[in-house]
Amino acid sequence: MDVFGMPSHNERLRTLLDSTKQKTENATTQQCLSSVIEDAIAFDGPIEFNNTKVWLLSGLCLLVACFFGYLIAPKLNLDFIFYFVRTFNQCSPIIFALIMCGFFMWLGLTRNSRIDALSDEIYRKDLIVDAGMIPQKINGVEHAKKMAKVLNDFQRGNHYWNTEKLFNANFSGSEYSFAYQYYCFHYVTERREVVTSTDSEGRTTTRTVMTYVHSRRYGILFDFSFTKEIEIKTGTAIKSQQSFTPASIEFNKRYWVKCKDDKRASKFLKPTVVLAFEDLDEQLKGVHFEVNNHGKACLSTAVEVFENTRKFGLRQPQQFLSEINEKNEVNRLNELLLFAHKLMTLTDNNFK
Repeated sequence: MDVFGMPSHNERLRTLLDSTKQKTENATTQQCLSSVIEDAIAFDGPIEFNNTKVWLLSGLCLLVACFFGYLIAPKLNLDFIFYFVRTFNQCSPIIFALIMCGFFMWLGLTRNSRIDALSDEIYRKDLIVDAGMIPQKINGVEHAKKMAKVLNDFQRGNHYWNTEKLFNANFSGSEYSFAYQYYCFHYVTERREVVTSTDSEGRTTTRTVMTYVHSRRYGILFDFSFTKEIEIKTGTAIKSQQSFTPASIEFNKRYWVKCKDDKRASKFLKPTVVLAFEDLDEQLKGVHFEVNNHGKACLSTAVEVFENTRKFGLRQPQQFLSEINEKNEVNRLNELLLFAHKLMTLTDNNFK
């Protein structure tokens, strides 16, 4: 509260941000997102925390630490270090003051980051709405286990698996239209490493250190009727699994192919398709394309698809509203969809 008993600027801003977060989570249409930003436009004052008091408190704590330091240390020399250790209780006011100084500095430097995070979330929601994607409520762990039984791209990691996001949507191309699901798949790889150390007396001890590597895949699931039982993936080939090698040297540098029928793979990987895969690798890294024996396909990448390309945010609400009201494209998602469509057009009639 201010001196007149009215909510301060920072209190009103916190209330606005709490409301913005809740409305953004529940937003499902363009109108809902526009309404969220219109609340920011109507806010009386800048969309930014006033840190004047925080900086003053931080400076005051620093002065208190210096004052007690002056009282405790009659001489500012190297002996002060040892004196400091011997008289920890006397130095506790200095330690406390320095901790509080650091806390207020951290608060002043970071609390406006909440505004930027909310701006990111609003923009991400706008991309989802513009793409016509409908979020699905799922048990992510169970969904990942289910998909691992039908697609090898979900057979990654050895410790934890979770489909963090799943959306339903439709794509309309010049030749084909198809339904698809966009997903974000999180998996964890557990690694055990034996570490050997030797102490000052020459005694050797060993211990096992566990490390956990978190990774994510971003991709689309769709039906593909033009081939089956094939995997095309980037990375180093596993010789025991690699079963088909196209003629393209450039393709073989980037991808390796696993299939059950070389003849079918050869028909699918004609020169135009091989070239398309080479071009895709220039745009997206860690590409994996797979079709199982039932014609269910996945096309995924290791690169975050919903990249943050916003130019404005809640701190510039009027410009942000104009940006949100435009048709914003998810470029990397479009690359996946257009590639899937291209594969369909290039391989049409091959197996009829």
